[in-house]
Amino acid sequence: MTVPTASTRLILPVLVAATALGLLASAIYVPSIPDIARELGVPVGLVQLTLTTYLVAFGVATPFVGALSDRFGRRVVLLTGSVVCAVASLACAFASSIELLLMGRAVQAIGACTGMVVSRAAVRDIFAREDTTRAMAVIAMAATLAPVLSPILGGYVHVWLGWRANFVIIVAWALGVVIFAIWHLPETNLNRQIQGGLVRGLFTAFATLLRYREFNAYTLAIAFGGVTFYSFIVAVPVILIDRFGISADLFGLYVGIPPIGFLTGSFVTSRLTRRVGPNRMILCGGAGHVLCGSLLIGLAAAGFAAPWSVIGPLVIMGFSNGLIMANAYAGGVSVQPQLAGAASGLANFVQMFMAGAAAASFAAITIESATPVGIVIAGSGLLILLLFPLLVRGRKPDSSA
Repeated sequence: MTVPTASTRLILPVLVAATALGLLASAIYVPSIPDIARELGVPVGLVQLTLTTYLVAFGVATPFVGALSDRFGRRVVLLTGSVVCAVASLACAFASSIELLLMGRAVQAIGACTGMVVSRAAVRDIFAREDTTRAMAVIAMAATLAPVLSPILGGYVHVWLGWRANFVIIVAWALGVVIFAIWHLPETNLNRQIQGGLVRGLFTAFATLLRYREFNAYTLAIAFGGVTFYSFIVAVPVILIDRFGISADLFGLYVGIPPIGFLTGSFVTSRLTRRVGPNRMILCGGAGHVLCGSLLIGLAAAGFAAPWSVIGPLVIMGFSNGLIMANAYAGGVSVQPQLAGAASGLANFVQMFMAGAAAASFAAITIESATPVGIVIAGSGLLILLLFPLLVRGRKPDSSA
C-alpha cells in the first residue's frame, strides 16, 4: 500500500522521532534515580517504581491507542498523544513529591506510547507485506539512538542542570514531534475500521488477533525481548552507580554501549531477513539471550566486579533484540493488516506488562551483582526457544512475516 499525499522520505523521519519519544522518556532520567531519591527523601526502590509505573501505563494504554488509530486514523492519535506527553513531562519536571512524580510518569507514558504504536502501524500502511520487516528494521536502527544517547545525555544534564531538566528535554522533543507531524505526516490509514460501536470494535479486534497462533508467537517474542531490555535499564544503575561507584555522567557512557548491539542487530536484520527467514532470526536472538545471561551469571560467580563484566555481555543482549524485534513486529502486524494498529498496540501491551513485572521484581530485591539480571535474560531467551517454535508449529518455517 502507498500513501499518495507524501513521500516516505518525509514520513519516515517523523515516525522515527515519534518512536524515539517513548524510549527517550523511559530512560533519560535513569542516571538520576539515586539523587531523585535523596532529594525527595524516599528509598531508591520507590523511585525505581517510576519506571515500573511508566511501563505499566505504557502497556495498558497501547492496545487501546492502536485500536483507536485503526478507527480514527494514525495522524490524529499521534498528535493528541504527543501533546499529552509534553504536558505530563512538564508536570514531572516540577514534581515536589514522589506521588506527583509517579502520577506524571503514568500520564507521560500514555501520551508517549502513541508514537511507538502508531509508527509501526503506519509502516504497515505504507509498505507491502514483504517490505515491512526491512522498514521496521530501518526505523529500529534510527530509533536505537534514543536509548543509546538518552542515558548519556541524561547523565550530563543531571550533572550540569539537575534531574528536572531531563523532563524539560522530553517536553521539547514531544512538541517537535507535533510540529513535524503537522507538516509532514499525512493520514496513512486509508481503510478505517468504523463498523459497530467503539468499545465493541476494540475488543472484537483484540479477540480476532488472539485467535491467531502466529500473532501469539510473535507477541511472546516481543515480550521476552522487552523483559531483557528493561531488566537491564532498571538494574544496571544500581549495579554500576551504587555497587561499583560509577559517577552519573560516566554511567551514561557505559549504559549507552549495549544499545549499539541493538543497532548492529537491526542492521543485520535489514540485510539478512529475506535470505535467512524471520523466524530463524528470532530463534537466533533467543539463543543470544541465553548466551548473554549465562555470561553474566558466570562472570558474577567468578568474582568479577568491573563495569566491563556487566556491559560486555549486555551488548549480546542488545544484538539479540535487534534480531528479534523488527521481525516479530513485522510478523505481528501482518497477520491481519487491516488491524495493524490493534496488533501493534496489543503486542506492546503484553511487552510492557511483562517488562513492568520484571522491573517491579528488581525494585523489590537488593541487587548485589549481575546474577539476577543474567537469570532473567537467560530465562527469557530459553522461553523464546521453547515457545516460539511451538506456537508456529505446522506452518512453513518463514511463511508468516
